[in-house]
Amino acid sequence: MVALLTLVVSEWVVRCLAKQLGGEPVYAMEIVSRIAAGDLSNRIAISKRDNASMLYALSGMQKDLSTTVGEIAASAEAIASASSEISQGNVDLS
Repeated sequence: MVALLTLVVSEWVVRCLAKQLGGEPVYAMEIVSRIAAGDLSNRIAISKRDNASMLYALSGMQKDLSTTVGEIAASAEAIASASSEISQGNVDLS
């Protein structure tokens, strides 16, 4: 009887943790490792009903980071272009 109760409680704990993670722990670890390595291109598989798991939060973070990196790249390009124009203006003045 105790073994059965232990098994039921263990299964319940595993299900609760998996729900909080939003998937298997190994998958969550892979996603975190990819983001930490700078890979923001992978799509994170989450359930359509999921709006509170760790993987859901990671998906939002990944999208926001990707947007921020894109905005920084666009700003850097604009600065490089403006710098080039200023440099050309200086050449024209001399």
